[in-house]
Amino acid sequence: MSDSSSTTPAALAAGDLVNPFGVSLSIDGTWNDRDAASLAGIRQGVLLRTAALPALTDAGRSRLADLRVSDVIDLRSDAEAASQGFDAVAQDVRVHRLPITPGGELAGQAAGALGGAGADPAALEQFVTLLNTPGWADNLMAGVYREIVTTPEAVIQLGRGLRIIAEAEGSVIVHCSAGKDRTGVLVALAALLAGAEQAAVVEAFHHSTHASAAQRAVVPAIPGVDPAPVAPFLGVQLSALHGALDAIESEHGSLPAFAASAGVDESTLAALRARLEP
Repeated sequence: MSDSSSTTPAALAAGDLVNPFGVSLSIDGTWNDRDAASLAGIRQGVLLRTAALPALTDAGRSRLADLRVSDVIDLRSDAEAASQGFDAVAQDVRVHRLPITPGGELAGQAAGALGGAGADPAALEQFVTLLNTPGWADNLMAGVYREIVTTPEAVIQLGRGLRIIAEAEGSVIVHCSAGKDRTGVLVALAALLAGAEQAAVVEAFHHSTHASAAQRAVVPAIPGVDPAPVAPFLGVQLSALHGALDAIESEHGSLPAFAASAGVDESTLAALRARLEP
C-alpha cells in the first residue's frame, strides 16, 4: 500500500505539477524523479530516484542515457511489477529486481478494496472504515517503515541495493511504485552511510511530499472516503523515517552495524562512501 500507483498519467504533463522546485531530472514517462544529490548533499550524478519506469518513452530512455544510467534497482513487489508493467529501459541498462513488500497483508486488502469494477464490497467497506479511523493511516505507515528496516527479507534486499549503488559502473536509479517510501528509505540509508548530514537527508526525503499531487492523479478515488485520511499514503511522513532510523539504532546500535547485518562489508561500505561523498 505504501507506494500504490500506476503508470504516469497524462495529467502530469504540467511542469508546475511535475517539477515545482526545479529538481526534476525531466525523465519522460515517470515522475517524482530527482538526483539524490539535489538536496541530500552527496555527489551529483551517481544516485538517482524515480517512480516506476514501465511508461518510459523513447525520450525518457534517451534521458537515462544522458544521465549515464547503468543500473536500475526496482523495489516493487512481484505483484506490483506484474500489474504495472516491468521497466521499459534500454537493453544495456541492468535492472535489479529487489522486491520489498512491507505491509503485505494490508496492501492486499487495499488492492481488493480498490479493484475498480471487480472490487470486493466487503473489503472496500472494511478499508473505508479503517481509513476513517483517526490516526490509522499514520500508524500503518510508521509500521511499514519499521518493517522495511527490520524484516529479515527486506533487510537483505536493502543490503543488495547498497552493494549495487557502491559497485555500479554508471549512475543508479532506485525506484518502487511512487518512488517515495521504499525508495526513500534505501536512498536515505545510502546517503547517511556515505556521511551526509542527517538534516539534509531528511529534507531530501521529505521532498517527495511535493509529488503528492502527481500521485493523487494515479490513485483512484475511494467511495465514501474524504481525501484527507488518504494523505499519509500520498506523501511521506518524517516521523515514519525517524521511526525507521530509531529502530535501526535500537536493534543494531549504528547504521554501519545495520549495513553489516545486511551483508555490506567494510570494503563495500568504503566503496559506497567513495562513490557518494561530494
